Amino acid sequence: MKIQPLSTSLWIAAPPSKVWQGLTDPELVQQYLFGTRMETSLKPGEPIFFRGTWEGKVYEDKGTILAAVPLKRFAYTYWSSFSNLPDAPEYYKTITFELSPEGTGTQLKVAQQAGPGQNEPDESGSHWESVLTALKHLVEGT
Repeated sequence: MKIQPLSTSLWIAAPPSKVWQGLTDPELVQQYLFGTRMETSLKPGEPIFFRGTWEGKVYEDKGTILAAVPLKRFAYTYWSSFSNLPDAPEYYKTITFELSPEGTGTQLKVAQQAGPGQNEPDESGSHWESVLTALKHLVEGT
């Protein structure tokens, strides 16, 4: 069974530069992503790591940068240590953020595509809702 991609979008009352910074600045990511420390060079082909502690469990999630076009597009593969799936390429998701200026703010689109080895839907929808709401509040200064 092929898993349908997850896709969502929201309007943020901040310019693309602030939204981009929120997506790529490790200090800002840590503020809205449950204390997760992101580590990456933002260079395509280079690794990206997300490290932290969740409910007493230390984790390291990881992937590879696919695209980092400032103010426009940020994409990477992603494997979660919480997925209970092997750390193998077929179990990596692809996460894509697309930014577009809209009025006095930014339209942010997020897409998540399951890897070819994934047959079961996950609970990412509710996760993305809380993460994006926290990002929105952070970059809007609310």
